[in-house]
Amino acid sequence: MSKLNVHEKYFQTITERRIPYFDFLRGIAIIMICAIHTFGQCYNLESVSFFAVAVRQIMNCAVPIFCASSAYFFIDRDFCGSNYACFLKKQIIRVYVPLLFCSIPYFILDLKNGNELWKAVLNLLFCGYSVYYFVALIIQFYVLLPLFQKIRIFRNIFFGFVITLAWVFVYIYFIDPIVTLPLVMYGGPIFCFWVYFALGSFLKENSVVALKSRIVTIIFVVLFFVLSICESFFLMNKTQSLGGTGLKPSAVLFSSTVVFALYGFRLEKKYKQNFITKTVELLGKYSYGIYLTHLFALTVFNKLLKFIFKNIILTGGGGWLFLTLAILILDFAVLFVVRKIFPKQAHLFLGV
Repeated sequence: MSKLNVHEKYFQTITERRIPYFDFLRGIAIIMICAIHTFGQCYNLESVSFFAVAVRQIMNCAVPIFCASSAYFFIDRDFCGSNYACFLKKQIIRVYVPLLFCSIPYFILDLKNGNELWKAVLNLLFCGYSVYYFVALIIQFYVLLPLFQKIRIFRNIFFGFVITLAWVFVYIYFIDPIVTLPLVMYGGPIFCFWVYFALGSFLKENSVVALKSRIVTIIFVVLFFVLSICESFFLMNKTQSLGGTGLKPSAVLFSSTVVFALYGFRLEKKYKQNFITKTVELLGKYSYGIYLTHLFALTVFNKLLKFIFKNIILTGGGGWLFLTLAILILDFAVLFVVRKIFPKQAHLFLGV
């Protein structure tokens, strides 16, 4: 067996045994992440509609879905026998090398714009560029995984909920009005997403509890969704920006109940595959690569759009949908071709 086949076999084993439903969830999550990052390009405070704000609230559960997925599949598995160091090394390489590779253009641009070398190096090494805070977040979970496995309070939902809600509340209402921190500083610490790792860990062992509380969970999903819309308009009015549509306490409540439903209701047993769901599953399999590169695709597409149509500006719901789908298709197509031609390099440097 070639080295590449051995590597792919390990990768397939250590990830999720490729259960279609969970690839579908990751596909939905990466679509939402792309939509989050095109939202501000198609709307401003004056033009945004109630419907757009409501749809945007649903997307706040995108990163929580990825966090819960990692915990759900890693919490009860012994990946390298008793050698945790082996697991940690392989997992960190799998997410960190693609991060460094995709950060190089930002690093060069940072230096070109006159930033000090030491600051640029820190941004490069500690996930400070673009939206790469998630890499810092997931590495922290890998490092803390033995504690999540062995110490019950680490996977206690109430404990995780208190930590995450307190972190988000303090940042949104006390820190952000005074100073705007880099994304990796407020979104990167595991405290910001602890509850979703706890939920994924808990639900792997206790899905029966979730099944028995389906009606109550659905009621809370709806209530917290409404609350999230209300808090969005409150924060938008307070800050005079679209920032209020994103991270906030009500988004933690909403995302927690959505994750509880998606991972606890055993929906994978009712999941049916068709052309659409298989397409979304494929996006899920490429989700890490898309996450790392979709903003490059957005930049390229915007330049192409401006070159071809000159003064065209994409606005409103139609523009938002079109722009999101366009960068998804462009990004996926490039990653797919690169992976076909250079499979080993694509996996190592692009995470696909």
